Amino acid sequence: MAGKAGVGVRVDAKGKVTGTSSISENPKGSGLGLLLDGALKKANFTPAYENGKPAAGAINVVADFSRS
Repeated sequence: MAGKAGVGVRVDAKGKVTGTSSISENPKGSGLGLLLDGALKKANFTPAYENGKPAAGAINVVADFSRS
């Protein structure tokens, strides 16, 4: 299925996902947002850095499920 989805991801200072929120999904009701959300909840990220020390942060992840 072709489409796009975007999910907001909150990450703690160790890079662990602390929460997600669905931002967008096209086409609506396609389930791509849920697919991306589930995958990101299992991910581990490099944390943000503030004054040279790891810090919590947030990022928006957009996935394009179209075939090239």
